[in-house]
Amino acid sequence: MNQFKFKKMNHKIKIGVFCLAVLFGKSSYGQTKADTTAMVKEFTRVMAFADQPYLSFKTVTKMDAVPVMQAQDTLSYQGTFFKNQSDFYYNNGQEEIYVQDSFMIQINQNRKSIWISKVDMASKKKNNVLHVDDKQLQEFFRKEYTIEKTKINPMTSGLNFVAKQKSDAQTITTNIKLEYTLKDYLPVLMQIEMNMQQPLNDQLLAEIKNENADSSGLIQTIENVKYVVRRQKISVAFSDITNTKVRAMQMPSWKDILSYDETAHEFSAKELYKDYEITKTF
Repeated sequence: MNQFKFKKMNHKIKIGVFCLAVLFGKSSYGQTKADTTAMVKEFTRVMAFADQPYLSFKTVTKMDAVPVMQAQDTLSYQGTFFKNQSDFYYNNGQEEIYVQDSFMIQINQNRKSIWISKVDMASKKKNNVLHVDDKQLQEFFRKEYTIEKTKINPMTSGLNFVAKQKSDAQTITTNIKLEYTLKDYLPVLMQIEMNMQQPLNDQLLAEIKNENADSSGLIQTIENVKYVVRRQKISVAFSDITNTKVRAMQMPSWKDILSYDETAHEFSAKELYKDYEITKTF
């Protein structure tokens, strides 16, 4: 018997594919090729902001859920992103990620840990750039999503994507909203909302109790049938988007926090990071 899965939205937004990361499964939606083509071209034009050799921007990410079941459901944090050719850096206050030279260095402030791994240079360059076949993308969106274009104000437009997965076990509706400037086609806001609904049964009720979840918020009666209902939403607001080399070269370097002994192939932490545990995977 299928059990209700309490999905955790991934708050690490990968540039260039952050929208595609939530496009999953077969849906009961779809629209004509003519309706899709123009809007997919609009989408790829906006997403091309990440397909530049130099890039920097700031984000404000907010998480929301009904009912709230874990601390991550109500997270709110600011982020900074830099890209210089195939190197990039991301910081959200709790975690820093450096992909520079041939290393990936992940710093977790809460756990006071530094995780260091090797990066294949060819893969790093490939994964750092958005290369989506336009025809394949149009076909995918046409089959899986209903897309609607909206005008938010004289300076901002939006694309709304809706898909619904339905089975005997559960129904999941995914809504994706992308807002962008009409002048330069830069993203302003990305919002992903997932609504999940599943008929209640004894096994599912036992799972909810094991999770210590608030059943009064999860269980709803719809047309005389009891369902488990959950909504999760993540919003990412973009600002200060710049594609200049001067700005990209202001990217923080892992060498500011670590020393590397090339002979011994060992890392040591500097200054404020001296009490962090270092784990090297190569």
